[in-house]
Amino acid sequence: MSLTPLSAFEFKKKNTIIHNLDPRSKLFFTVILSIIILQYNSLIPIMIIFISLIPLITFAKVVREWIASLKGLTFLIFFIFVIDSLYYSSYTPLADSSSPTTFALAMVIRLLALVTAFSIFFQTVHPDDLGQALVKLKVPYNFAWALSTAYRFVPTLAKEAQTIMDAQMSRGLELQSGNLIKRIKNFIPIIIPLFVSSIRRAWQLAEAMDSRAWGASKKRTFYYEITMSNGDYVLITITIVILLFQIYITYYLGLPEWVYWQLPYWLELQYIIEKIIQFFKLVFNIT
Repeated sequence: MSLTPLSAFEFKKKNTIIHNLDPRSKLFFTVILSIIILQYNSLIPIMIIFISLIPLITFAKVVREWIASLKGLTFLIFFIFVIDSLYYSSYTPLADSSSPTTFALAMVIRLLALVTAFSIFFQTVHPDDLGQALVKLKVPYNFAWALSTAYRFVPTLAKEAQTIMDAQMSRGLELQSGNLIKRIKNFIPIIIPLFVSSIRRAWQLAEAMDSRAWGASKKRTFYYEITMSNGDYVLITITIVILLFQIYITYYLGLPEWVYWQLPYWLELQYIIEKIIQFFKLVFNIT
């Protein structure tokens, strides 16, 4: 078992255009883009958005981390695709002509697009910069500090959990064998040490905060101040233009018909399963 999906929260300092942008502009871009992604159920628009994010991943030089986070979602992707393909009940305006497998594929691409958008943000924003950005956005400092601290320790907890799992497996613990109940029970030797370690780390963090008189001053100062550059204003402007263009195309002009393209019937998962069952019945003479 791997905890690679949590690698999307790991920050690595790099000298790229994306890294040098202000966290506020990247947060604005990520939120607006997520809203746009969630407005579509059709495959083509979501696919276009997902493909348009890949150059940003390349510019940020986090392709390897991004691929690792997507690999960790393999089971979830497979689960979403199968469930939506087999048990999809149409609820869109195109309910009569909607394809379950097309809808399932669209939901998978939507998940990948959302993970990609947030990977660009979290992998290019330092936790300290995130906390300062939230403070500058008038978020209460207590909440901003808690969020940035949680963001900082997610990769740490993931690495520690992976270390505990490797250590327990080297002692003969089986995590991949047995039925579901047995696998859940096998995780008890993983959860308890991780829980104890997390409490110990929280206690050490609380002592460090007390020793530095955390909360004694209402006005917070920072070692360095984040500032908006021309690139940040360009990104915000582009994001607003994309949002207005999306609203105009979707709700006023109307999307073209090719956007609602569906997979052919012979590629439907239900149809393929039916043909496989018919084949086995024919081979083994099952009535």
